[in-house]
Amino acid sequence: MITLQGESQESVIITQQISMGGSLTNCGFIFKDLTIDRSSDYFMSGDVGNVKALEFYNVTIQNVNRCFLRTGNDTEKTIDLIKFDSCVIKNCGS
Repeated sequence: MITLQGESQESVIITQQISMGGSLTNCGFIFKDLTIDRSSDYFMSGDVGNVKALEFYNVTIQNVNRCFLRTGNDTEKTIDLIKFDSCVIKNCGS
């Protein structure tokens, strides 16, 4: 698992897309105490498959124009857990 976490006194803003080139398997991402502000089409995009978890805690997600998570469609893929806890999602969709 990879964890991205903001400090309680600081404002952490992620503006870049997380691109998963190749194949991403048997791992996960945890996001805590931060803001995702894309101002573009996707936040996560790529060949995502057999992922254990995508977890979001106290995260503000805003300005994602098309969709939050875009996956490839070549073969069957699984994501075991997608969790949002105490999150705000606003100004998304075009």
